[in-house]
Amino acid sequence: MERKAKIGFDGVLIVGIVFAILGPILIAVGISVFLAVPGEGNIIFLSVYGSMGLIFLAIGLAFLVIKIRRKQQCNRLLQSGSYIMAEIAETKMPDLNAATVEAAMSMVAGTCRSMGVKVEEA
Repeated sequence: MERKAKIGFDGVLIVGIVFAILGPILIAVGISVFLAVPGEGNIIFLSVYGSMGLIFLAIGLAFLVIKIRRKQQCNRLLQSGSYIMAEIAETKMPDLNAATVEAAMSMVAGTCRSMGVKVEEA
């Protein structure tokens, strides 16, 4: 059974991309103001915009790493034979209080068992 690719982006990916783009822009603005404006006050612009840019860049990269790791976990589970359970867990992941796809799969399996559905472990 072939897994269909989803079209669209989720919130984590969008925030990661936006922040990763804004970070270097803010750093460039800080450096350009530092170089263009003469005087002693320009170091403040460099420190403020530079630090904001580094923070935005770090947050953006962290969000992208989270998204990539979650996708790798899901792909690994799909290849191991837990296709249907991984699909359900991936779909329900935003609604569940689970850090990993495996934990989400366990929660979904427990819900299925409580409803009387036979769950086969792969």
